[in-house]
Amino acid sequence: MNLKNRTSCLFKIVLFIIFSIFVAEIIVLPKIEHDMLKEAGRQELVTVQQLCGAVLEKNPDVEQDFILGLRQPTKSWQEKGEQILNQYGYDEEHLLADNTLYAAYMIAWRNWTGFFLITTFLLLATSLLYFYSIIRNSNREILLILEQYLSEDFSFAYGTERIAKGRIHFMSNQIGDRLKQLGHQIVTKNTRITEERESTKALVTDISHQLKTPMAALKTCFYIYLDASDADEKMEFLKRSEAQLEKLEQLIASLMNISRLETAMISLTKESILLSDLLVDAVNGVYEKARRKNIEISLQKTENIALQLDKHWTTEAVINVLDNAVKYSPQNSHITISIEKQHFYTLVKITDEGIGISQSEYNKIFQRFYRSNHSYVKKTEGSGVGLYLTRMILERQGGLIRVESVPEKGSTFILQFRN
Repeated sequence: MNLKNRTSCLFKIVLFIIFSIFVAEIIVLPKIEHDMLKEAGRQELVTVQQLCGAVLEKNPDVEQDFILGLRQPTKSWQEKGEQILNQYGYDEEHLLADNTLYAAYMIAWRNWTGFFLITTFLLLATSLLYFYSIIRNSNREILLILEQYLSEDFSFAYGTERIAKGRIHFMSNQIGDRLKQLGHQIVTKNTRITEERESTKALVTDISHQLKTPMAALKTCFYIYLDASDADEKMEFLKRSEAQLEKLEQLIASLMNISRLETAMISLTKESILLSDLLVDAVNGVYEKARRKNIEISLQKTENIALQLDKHWTTEAVINVLDNAVKYSPQNSHITISIEKQHFYTLVKITDEGIGISQSEYNKIFQRFYRSNHSYVKKTEGSGVGLYLTRMILERQGGLIRVESVPEKGSTFILQFRN
């Protein structure tokens, strides 16, 4: 046990002893007062009995007057009796001075009253000293926390021990708890800033990597175009340069959309739209690509379902899923779109007959710039931002996207929209 705990324990013992004495005195003093009053009443009765016997024994004819004087005293009789008794020295001062029992009671009363006052003073002084020591210790701990703040040490923010214990320390507890909350907030903000800094570095690295391939291809095509002597050869590499420029333009547009969505620069405007119309627009967006691979896209008929969605961005989200399905599906295959309405959500399922996705990649494919190590994916053009954009667009509208797949047999992307 350290010095602080020993001092606190000693204070508590002394405080308990003094408090016990204080309570005992509260019980004893009324008892002394009660005994004094009882004895005074008894002596008064004895005095009356003595007077009654002495007077009525010699003068039995005044019995009725004597009893009447006791039951219905009058001021004239009281003054007459006082006058007569004073002649023989029977006044209040002499009677109390000669009463030894009364004197003993008064001495006991004075002693106990003095002891009570001293005990009360000691109780108050000890209590104040005890509370002062606790407040001082609490302040010392708060000052220690403030020093940690100044030194940027926020380890105390994760401690579970309260700065002070008990109801009387609610101010210290509130201050300490608030300081811990502030420390935790600062740690959280610092962590978030660090994560954002690392995320920014990763984003810059990813963008550089994504731009490097089309830029290198464009540069190669351009130099070959300059060195080519044949007009047909020049035209061929001019077309290749144009294709690379289109890829570069699409990539930049995707990167800009990611940046605008992540920084909340894009405001999604919800309106009531028919889900079937939205899906038809999305299918039209990838129709030409699907036609070149002879891929049939079928949309199962369903009831008209109206949802509150941003039509433009939600259509883009569905197009990204369909574009991936077309891109990674073989020629002459089939893509099916079905709608399933549930109580709280409406599900749109897009099923293809493509290369499939391993279970270990279910979550990775929705990350920014992620591309699978599958051989077919490596030889297919792509930036790895389409599904990431889709996830962001759906989540911003209270929805989500997930995938179920069997490798080499196909995948089903499930888009969930809130009703």
